[in-house]
Amino acid sequence: MKTLVLALLLTSGSAFAKHIPMDMHHRAPQVPVTSMTCSQANHFAQTYGYVLQSSPDGLLPIYPIDTSPSDLSCGRYRPMPVVVHTKDQHDCVISWYCMSV
Repeated sequence: MKTLVLALLLTSGSAFAKHIPMDMHHRAPQVPVTSMTCSQANHFAQTYGYVLQSSPDGLLPIYPIDTSPSDLSCGRYRPMPVVVHTKDQHDCVISWYCMSV
């Protein structure tokens, strides 16, 4: 059972960051998005495929799905922004996802 859960976690995690080489995650600075400007957070997300959000359990990765709404094909769903709080903006858009209507 533990092997199955681990296999599911590994495969689902790689699906989020499929365009980012795995060694890039190890070289990424461990900096929470709240200590970056919105521009820095967007650059970080485009470079590494995620940003880090502070939580009571430590830093958690937030994986962008698509960095541009024009590149996102939602079909009958609606494009919605992934918004994070940064040093200079409360509503910094770092990504987009498809939300069912």
